[in-house]
Amino acid sequence: MKAEPKQETLIEMFTTAIGQVEWMTIDNIVKEVGKNPELAERLLSDAKDKALKFACRQLLRSIKTEEGLPAFASIVEADPNGNEQRVYKQEALFDVNDYKQVVNYHSKQMVHHAKMARHYAKECQHQTSEQIHLPFDENAILLD
Repeated sequence: MKAEPKQETLIEMFTTAIGQVEWMTIDNIVKEVGKNPELAERLLSDAKDKALKFACRQLLRSIKTEEGLPAFASIVEADPNGNEQRVYKQEALFDVNDYKQVVNYHSKQMVHHAKMARHYAKECQHQTSEQIHLPFDENAILLD
C-alpha cells in the first residue's frame, strides 16, 4: 500500500510562494501568491465573507460620538439560549457589565502595547546600541 503524499499546510505553501526575502510590498506578495493557483484558491475561498465582515467592522469603528470616540464597541452577551456571542453595541445602550468588558479589553491592550514597545526598545539597544526612551513609566503599566 502506497502512502498518500502529505498535503502542504497553508503556511508552508505561503512561505514557499514568497521565498526567502527580507521584505516585500503587499502587492509583490499578492503577485507571488497568485502564481500558485492552489494557494490562491485556498486563500480566496472564504475571502468574500471575511472582506464583508471587515468592511462592516471598519464602518462601525468609523462611527464616532461627539467627543470623537467610537460609538460602538464589541462585547460578549448571551443569546436567547444562553450561549455567549460577540455583538456590537452602541455605548449609549451600555450597562455596567458592558463598561467593565470594554475597560478590561482596553486595559489588556494597554499592557500588550507597552510590552511590545519595551520589547522593541530593548531589541533596538541590543542590535544597534541605540537606546530608545519609552514615553511612559513602564513600572506603572507593566507588572512583570
